[in-house]
Amino acid sequence: MEIPPVPEITPPLTPPEVPELLPVDTPPPPPKVKPPEPKPKMEHKPMVHRAAPGAATSKTGGTGSSDSPILFTGGGSGSFPKGSYPAAARSMRQQGTVRLLVTVEASGLPSSVAVQSSSGFGSLDSGALDQIRRHWRWPAGPVRHYVVPFHFELH
Repeated sequence: MEIPPVPEITPPLTPPEVPELLPVDTPPPPPKVKPPEPKPKMEHKPMVHRAAPGAATSKTGGTGSSDSPILFTGGGSGSFPKGSYPAAARSMRQQGTVRLLVTVEASGLPSSVAVQSSSGFGSLDSGALDQIRRHWRWPAGPVRHYVVPFHFELH
């Protein structure tokens, strides 16, 4: 068996295109950057606190406004049962105060409950969140925002 001859390859007649090269000592031109648009200034309203020191219990009442959250201090109508101490936290002797930011809808039901400052223990924070979401009811009225402190203390 004979090996066939290798075909002849002819180079193309036109040279390949070469990009324009800059001299080594010339830096590349800076990229075109669009300047950032100025951000609108946000107005932060201060939080209004209307509670006397030591009023941080879980069975309280009060009035709120739609402008800024107020400390939920007591009085008024509604249903605010105290609830029970979380069993896991009790067995581990955990204590502390969790502050919750609560939005109350016109119906009186809490639509948003979030931890503003933690007690340092997830079981206490979860117990307070659950208590407000499931059991607390405000009277009907405008949308309101409250800061609700829950104080957990073992005696």
